[in-house]
Amino acid sequence: MRLAKQRSPSKDKDQGGRMKSILILISLCFSLQAFGVPRATFPIGGQQVLIVIAGGQYEGPDTDAAELYRRMNVPPQDSFIGPGKSIVTEDKNFNFVCSIRQGQGTQCSIVLKRSENVQINPAKKYARYYVQGAQAKTLSEKFTLNQDGQWLFETVDGKFKMAINSDNFLLEFLD
Repeated sequence: MRLAKQRSPSKDKDQGGRMKSILILISLCFSLQAFGVPRATFPIGGQQVLIVIAGGQYEGPDTDAAELYRRMNVPPQDSFIGPGKSIVTEDKNFNFVCSIRQGQGTQCSIVLKRSENVQINPAKKYARYYVQGAQAKTLSEKFTLNQDGQWLFETVDGKFKMAINSDNFLLEFLD
């Protein structure tokens, strides 16, 4: 017969401390979102990156996510968090989603997976997606370009940039 191991009070304190740390990190992430700070998460292994641009309604000092949502030339779809738009490449290495979160502004999430078109450097907090030719043309049609056939975009803080025309499609993040 085995006796169940009793937890020591000090281990319970450690667990409580860890939980508090996790909750503080989560609340910090949400507070960063509230201020519209673009951020990127590079999971262990560096095979993909998640870029989040949040904040801004359609007015105010930081309308980056709202501008990205407006420029997406795809139909909105309803979801449990509010209307959203999505652009995903056939190879699934580029996944761009923007949604209007009910009462909380607009948020865009971009997932890039390492491939011949995607460069990821977690140490430098850098990610780049670049395609030319037919792939660029296909993606450029999913965004509303200016009358000159291109669109250049940069977040207020300069961390996230896009340069789009029918021949080239570039997306970069550098923290």
